[in-house]
Amino acid sequence: HGILKRIRKHVDDNHPGVILLAEASGPVEKIRPYFGNGDECHMVFNFPLMSNIYRAIKKNDMSVLENIVKESLDIPENGQWTTFINNHDEITFTPLPEPEREEMVSWLDPENIYSFRGGRGVSMRLGDVFKGDKEKIINIFKILFGLPGSPVIYYGSEIGMKNLKQNWELSDSRKYLRGNFDWQEAEVQINDPGSIFSHVAGMVRKKLNLGA
Repeated sequence: HGILKRIRKHVDDNHPGVILLAEASGPVEKIRPYFGNGDECHMVFNFPLMSNIYRAIKKNDMSVLENIVKESLDIPENGQWTTFINNHDEITFTPLPEPEREEMVSWLDPENIYSFRGGRGVSMRLGDVFKGDKEKIINIFKILFGLPGSPVIYYGSEIGMKNLKQNWELSDSRKYLRGNFDWQEAEVQINDPGSIFSHVAGMVRKKLNLGA
């Protein structure tokens, strides 16, 4: 943390507008310290919130998120949580107790195809998680944009991209997530007011107070 404070001071003094973003997994009390007293990272990925978004969906109970949100409120005034629903590695359940972690991994990946880091998470895109169900994909974005924090969207999620298809098992399951962006699908969805893209674009505009 002492090193982070020195880096933050250097950034603030020499590169105004640059943001330090912490990627630190664990429960809220373990990752909150990366804000310091407003003198370490500007932003921190809220991994516990991400993990529990999927728990809330599985249980069909949004109250699952209430405690995480409350625990996350106590941060420096000049800091902000980064919220997300997936990324370039995995949907991780590391912050959850082991029984809940196993339950979530089995739910999302019952055939154990996309397991990552010994079953602590799954390397899956939203299109595979929700089996291409447009309404379910739009719903998780509604949850994301309804939570406090600054949402980050992994490329392709805004059009419901699926994992790469392979004829053999990859040695690193993360490679399923890192294919080329589907520009053809994007062009189709841009011109469709009912598409996943159009719904997400509307949520972004609303979040930025840019109107419908």
